[in-house]
Amino acid sequence: MGGETKGEGGNVALRYATQVGDDWQVFANLNYREAANYVDGDGNAIEGSAFDATSGLVSATYSFDGNRSLRFIYEAWDSDLDNTSYSQTGSDGFGNVDRHTRDQTFSAIYASAEEFGDLEMTLTYSDTDITQENATSPSPSVLFEDSTYGYDTLSLDARVSTDVTWGNIDTTLIYGTTISRQSRVAEAETSTFIDFHPEGTATRIAAFAQAEMDFGNGLTSVPGLRLEYAINEPGADDAAATADSRETVEILSVSPKVAFTYDISDEWGMFGSLSQTERAPNLDELYSNDDSDGETAATDLLPETARSVELGFTYSRAGLLNGNDGFDAHVTAHYSYVENLIEHDSTGGTPNNRNIAEAEI
Repeated sequence: MGGETKGEGGNVALRYATQVGDDWQVFANLNYREAANYVDGDGNAIEGSAFDATSGLVSATYSFDGNRSLRFIYEAWDSDLDNTSYSQTGSDGFGNVDRHTRDQTFSAIYASAEEFGDLEMTLTYSDTDITQENATSPSPSVLFEDSTYGYDTLSLDARVSTDVTWGNIDTTLIYGTTISRQSRVAEAETSTFIDFHPEGTATRIAAFAQAEMDFGNGLTSVPGLRLEYAINEPGADDAAATADSRETVEILSVSPKVAFTYDISDEWGMFGSLSQTERAPNLDELYSNDDSDGETAATDLLPETARSVELGFTYSRAGLLNGNDGFDAHVTAHYSYVENLIEHDSTGGTPNNRNIAEAEI
């Protein structure tokens, strides 16, 4: 149990843990937290910072033997706010709204030590539902209509970690695959379709591998590769919109990398990486449109490609001023060159999003 003065609130937490027999371990946690609007240094209320939320977690782990286990986790978070700020950043002009948010996640995790390496498989289902009602803004925008938003995601991650020796190089090899499918809906009471938050389904199928190679002389190299196949499918058609799109978009992304660390001495070290990362456009970027000025869906978007380099040095020393202290310092330089950067384009009669030829970070 606790309290707050800056936000005039408090919290209550209950926890329970037990072991059932020789094989089951159970843990449960329940939290409730509430706070009024926080105040800034001048004593003014920060609009949109008030909240109340209930959250909970239940976890149960079953051990088959010393090498295998199966864990189940259920998590939930619920917030029901009446007459709260529409914009959670406190921006003026948006008024207030009744907003109910519920997020639930269920996970099953299997771990085992096999002859080919340590195996871990995680199956996860998550569901988020947001309901908004009674907005006070007088604007006729669909943004302020009574509406519901929903997201549900099913994913499977399977990976193996194993220690091997190539020649005289000790190597930890990690490889696996990830499959996910997210469906989302958005519906307004009067307008039905919400063009700036399009419905659809995003499927991702990825395979990855990396090797942590210890050369035994202070140098460790970590090459890796990730392949991802993305399938984006639009939701129901908006018959009233000429800017809508029903085109399925499929993209293959290839993301290689190599990183290293090197111990120059007991105190000095250096590290760095060289990578190319490709990011496929998401549902918002592909299918958002604005029929009022002819901004169409952007189904011709190319994936973003970032080529990045990083280099840094570390210094670590114990006993700098006395025998009980320690000192660590890191210096890092980073550069990224991005091709086909995706940004919003508000020009009427053009796609809602576009690729920029290049950008530097």
